[in-house]
Amino acid sequence: MVKVKYKNIKVVAAVLLSVLSIVFAGSGAWAKTPEQRITLSTELLQEMGRKSDVEGLTDLLKDCKGIAIFPNVTKAGFVFGAEFGEGLMLRRDPNTNQWYGPSFLSVGGISVGLQIGVQSTGLILVIMDDAGLEALKKEHVNLGADVSVAAGPAGRRAGAATNSIYSYSIAKGAFAGVSLSGGSVDTDENANIAYWGKKLTPEEILKKRATKSNVQPLVKELNKLIAMAKK
Repeated sequence: MVKVKYKNIKVVAAVLLSVLSIVFAGSGAWAKTPEQRITLSTELLQEMGRKSDVEGLTDLLKDCKGIAIFPNVTKAGFVFGAEFGEGLMLRRDPNTNQWYGPSFLSVGGISVGLQIGVQSTGLILVIMDDAGLEALKKEHVNLGADVSVAAGPAGRRAGAATNSIYSYSIAKGAFAGVSLSGGSVDTDENANIAYWGKKLTPEEILKKRATKSNVQPLVKELNKLIAMAKK
C-alpha cells in the first residue's frame, strides 16, 4: 500500500479548493442574462458553421431531437481542473423541424490532468433520442453515467446514431468532438424564471414553441446548419 503523507493531502485539497473557488466564484461574476446566452449561442453556431469539418455535426442535427449549447465553458487549473459554463437547451420535432424552448442550463465537472491557465471553450450537445432529452430535462444529470455521451464525428458523415448525446467543442478556433464523461448538467431555474417571467419546469418550457423574437436568430442558425447536411 502506498502511504500518502497527511501534509501532502492537505496541500492537494487546498489547491483543488482554490481552483473551485476561482472558477465558481467567477461564474457568478461572469453570469450572463438569458438574452446574452442566446446571442452567444448563435455566434458559437455561426463559428462552427464556418469550419470545413462541420459535416458530422450537420448530419447529426438533421435527425436530432434537441440541442444544448454552452457558449463559454471556463476551464481553470494547474494539476486539478474545474469547469463551469452557462447555456440553454432547445427541443426539436424532427418531423416538422419546429423548435421549442429555450430552457436554461449550467454545465460543470472536475477533471484531472495537466491543465495550466484558464481556457474558454464553446460546447454543443446534440441530443439524438428521447433518453437524452429526458435526461437533460432533469434538475441534475451526470454525463456518461446517467445518459450515454460520445464525442461527435467531424469531417465526415455521422451515420446512424448509437448514443443519446454527441458532444462538440471549439476553442481557439479548433473544432472537434470531445469526450464529456464525468461532467454534469443542471437546470438553471433562476435563468428560466428571468426569461419566462414565472417558474416553469423544463418539461413545460420545452412544450412552448421558440417563437420569441430574441430566439429567432438562434433558430435560424440551427436551420441553416441542418440545411447544410447532405441528403
